[in-house]
Amino acid sequence: MWHKIGPSTRDWGSFAKGAGAPTSLGDRLKKRMDLVIAIREKLKEYRDALIMESTILLLRRPSRQAHDAFIRRFWDERNGERTIPTLDGYSESLYEDRKDLLVLKRAESEDRLTQLLRKFCPRLFKIGRRQNGGSDIEYISAHRISMVVNVITVLLAATLLFGAIYNLYYVQRGISLISSAPRAEIFGACAAYAAVPVVFLSGNLGNTGDSG
Repeated sequence: MWHKIGPSTRDWGSFAKGAGAPTSLGDRLKKRMDLVIAIREKLKEYRDALIMESTILLLRRPSRQAHDAFIRRFWDERNGERTIPTLDGYSESLYEDRKDLLVLKRAESEDRLTQLLRKFCPRLFKIGRRQNGGSDIEYISAHRISMVVNVITVLLAATLLFGAIYNLYYVQRGISLISSAPRAEIFGACAAYAAVPVVFLSGNLGNTGDSG
């Protein structure tokens, strides 16, 4: 018997061929083949579940502003007071904790200035309003916020750069108040100090995230 079963335990072709044979041994191999197929299906479902769980864990929680807007809509707030929730019973507190929620899409990494404008100056970037059952939903333009942030950043950078040059250029005294070095040496020291961050950033010396 073993000389008939042995090849099927070592070679898949022999196993598949034996499972189709109209014999008692073929029936046994057919049951084993069905078991193999069932195990494969379960393993595929398990791998799909792992991939889905991994994808879900990569999703981020909603921003505080988006969560607050959702809660106001969920409770149909009017004049800052909650009225009737969309869901009753235990489900009315289902979305209270922001850590339990996920979003399909969220802005990657907003700088502090963008967050400041989005939070405290939303009316400056409002582009529309939708009336829906007595509840107003307002929309703001992320593109306009980005443009304003870019303009402010450029202006601040130019002000800091040319302001420093202007102050150093119009210094009247040859000796500074807090140093005995001549003005030319102070200019050289400032230029060297400003060049250090440029070299540091361009050489990617500050990126130590991959070390260790």
